[in-house]
Amino acid sequence: MRSLLSIIGSIVGILLCGALGVALGLALRNALGLDGLPGALITLFVAMLVATIAWALLTALLRRFGFIR
Repeated sequence: MRSLLSIIGSIVGILLCGALGVALGLALRNALGLDGLPGALITLFVAMLVATIAWALLTALLRRFGFIR
């Protein structure tokens, strides 16, 4: 059974990766000067892509250095 600390760590990691994704998505939207639906779709796509990649990399690094199994 997973401990409460493990669950809290996962929640924090998901929030951090999601925040990074949203920040980069919004930065790209602003750089392209998009508003409305096109801007929202670009932000959404980039945010999900970056958050997924960040989560995978973070998990791989934590496993590599033995912090998680």
